[in-house]
Amino acid sequence: MTTQKSVHVFFSKPSGHTPPPDNPFELSAVVRSAPPVTPARGALEALLANITSAEDAAGFVPLDAAGLSIGELTITNFVAEVNFFSGGHKSWAGDLSPVIFKKAVERTLKQFPTVHTVTVKVDDNPDFDSLQ
Repeated sequence: MTTQKSVHVFFSKPSGHTPPPDNPFELSAVVRSAPPVTPARGALEALLANITSAEDAAGFVPLDAAGLSIGELTITNFVAEVNFFSGGHKSWAGDLSPVIFKKAVERTLKQFPTVHTVTVKVDDNPDFDSLQ
């Protein structure tokens, strides 16, 4: 009996070429393990754990996920809603960091057949990725 399930988590891996319009941050999947009972939460935990040294050497870019933890995750009627908490102290490394984080979370959750739409919040803010 398998105690873990293979899941994909998505990180940016720039190719040096013009990215496709449907994947402007060139998010690519890497395989991780997650508990079979809660694979979506396990995939998000793996995403927060970030890239490995081998993935770094292969050209993947780490997410700006420092200080974030999964607060609430619900999946109902094909809609996933996740709220990450930072204690109100999250500062992003650059203007695109929150956008890339949000897209990585969306792609990671949409691998599951029970998820078609994703809402991502940080500290209860759904607009955390807005450029200001």
